[in-house]
Amino acid sequence: MDPNPTPTPDPSAPPATRPWRRMVWIGLPLAIAVVAFVTWPTGRAPGPPTQPDRPPPLPPVTATPFTNTNSTGWVGAAACAECHPRIAEHHQASSHASALADVSLEEEPPDAEFDHATSGRHYRVYRDKEQLRHSESIILEDGENLVLADHPVSMVVGTGHQGRTYLVDLEGFLFQSPITWYASNKRWRLAPGYTDATHPSFERPIPVDCLICHAGRSESVDGAFHRVRFHERTIGCERCHGAGAEHVTTQKARARDGDGPVDSRGDTSIVHPGSLSRERLESICGQCHLS
Repeated sequence: MDPNPTPTPDPSAPPATRPWRRMVWIGLPLAIAVVAFVTWPTGRAPGPPTQPDRPPPLPPVTATPFTNTNSTGWVGAAACAECHPRIAEHHQASSHASALADVSLEEEPPDAEFDHATSGRHYRVYRDKEQLRHSESIILEDGENLVLADHPVSMVVGTGHQGRTYLVDLEGFLFQSPITWYASNKRWRLAPGYTDATHPSFERPIPVDCLICHAGRSESVDGAFHRVRFHERTIGCERCHGAGAEHVTTQKARARDGDGPVDSRGDTSIVHPGSLSRERLESICGQCHLS
């Protein structure tokens, strides 16, 4: 005898409804209602596609009384010094005049060597004849020093108050040396951006865009990215006053005719920062001094 007999169905009970049929009968009307709501015409024409947010337009360039703002008649600081010797002397002692300079062995910090543990490389700064040289090498397992790069540095960037960064001229192309002098610690170490093991070594190019706030006037040669020609090495008068050719011509003509110089308040041949509003004056400084 079966201990678990199958129960006998009650013939008077209604037939059982399968669950999936119940779900179909409930869900089908709901789906039809949703489709009808989405596709039912509203009587309104579709609008234009949504445009992404755009930055506000730049304000228009305001008018200026100075006639040299769009000029390219550059004359250089030496031409300015002919009539403004005291101002030129004061400028030569400023930080602007020493923002970029040729390397002078007498003014450079002492020679030194140091290691960079992250990259496993060894660095050396030393004088050789009339050159200051920067060297990068690795120490092999047998103790031999394998030189990876050794170049004379030609230019120094910075006044030296915070530090000194060096540029290498390789066949007319400018590169940054990875070695920097830090004035606060009085020591040679790797430059900012060279802390990783795979730093760019002597292969970081220096284009005109990098020099615009450190040099007077420079331009790329034949469209090359980092082959640079300098027209004025130091930051000169025309960086803040604008091109000076018209001003020089006007003043020399007045001197020749015996009329004397024009008072700065009435001279519109060159920008006079001292006569500008604070907003316009700071916009000149803001070309480089953004913080």
